[in-house]
Amino acid sequence: RRLPLALIASSSRRDALQMPPRLQWQGLAQTATDPPFPDSRLARLEQAVAGAAGDPEARWFERNRDGSGHGLPGASETAPPDPALAAERFPPLLLRQQWEDPAIRALVDDYLARHAARLLTLDRLPDATRAGLERQARQDPATVERLWRLYPTMIDPSSIDAARVEARIREAR
Repeated sequence: RRLPLALIASSSRRDALQMPPRLQWQGLAQTATDPPFPDSRLARLEQAVAGAAGDPEARWFERNRDGSGHGLPGASETAPPDPALAAERFPPLLLRQQWEDPAIRALVDDYLARHAARLLTLDRLPDATRAGLERQARQDPATVERLWRLYPTMIDPSSIDAARVEARIREAR
């Protein structure tokens, strides 16, 4: 559909826009505090994203304050820029959530739930999405404690506070 599928790279500087050597989405590396996400499931998710992309033409998008964006020339530098895209055309959690295959949709949902505490650092999330992430982030209190100051807003601050208290209790053990 030639719409953004997943974030591969980002830059805050236009002069640093270089296509990554590997034009393929890779899931976040797991840290010691992450809830487990088996490597085999991550590999399956990465394959599903690659399959959905087909033969991708990676494209840099310059994003506007309202979340919309316009395409810059592609990796080939001969392709014309894409027209402007509304904010809704970009996956709010950096990976498309709508999948026809229920098994892949479940993998995406599970992957995003495991990274909810990190995803809460994103701005311009719809309130319902942020509220769901806050509930899911309770499963990763150590990351919430480490990142909560970077959350641009909170829907249920008491839930974030509860995760932080849990992190401190676990750390004290």
